[in-house]
Amino acid sequence: MEGTVCLNVDGNLLGPMNTAGYGGRLRNNAGNFIWDLLGEWIPECDLFFGLAAV
Repeated sequence: MEGTVCLNVDGNLLGPMNTAGYGGRLRNNAGNFIWDLLGEWIPECDLFFGLAAV
């Protein structure tokens, strides 16, 4: 539909290292790239990482 966008996100938590990575890509209704995001985070616990994704 014209004017809509799609945001795909993903993340991973390396338990023993307590390091998390995340990323995402925003695309328009034709599937063309608009914007990327990525980063690394050291969460306090798994719950904080899950809540941050929301």
